[in-house]
Amino acid sequence: MTNVRNLGLTMLLAAPLAMAAAGINPGLGAESSGPLKVAGEVQMLRIVDQVKPVYPDLAKLSRTEGTVVLQVLINKDGGVTKVEITSGPALLTRAASDAVKQWKYKPTIVNGQAVEVITSVSVQFHMH
Repeated sequence: MTNVRNLGLTMLLAAPLAMAAAGINPGLGAESSGPLKVAGEVQMLRIVDQVKPVYPDLAKLSRTEGTVVLQVLINKDGGVTKVEITSGPALLTRAASDAVKQWKYKPTIVNGQAVEVITSVSVQFHMH
């Protein structure tokens, strides 16, 4: 019985990987030609140039700290083309967005073709 469970788990895990390799974006419903969804932790390993955000003066004065979460669209060349704020302190969101718009990633290749990627980025602000 254990072998059957392991086989089922292996097939469950292998299916999304095979679909991604085939250029199909699992989990996006009928829209399979859109950007490939990649976990933020995985995409962070592909950063080539990471511009650090400038801590806003007003946020420093008010001692505002926190994490800004952004949804980011990365083009086929690895450039950031769209940034949407998901959450975070209002005084920090513009600085985070401005910095992330300048980031560069290694292009993501699927089946020999560069693809667009959508991912989540967290930018942390801490006073020192």
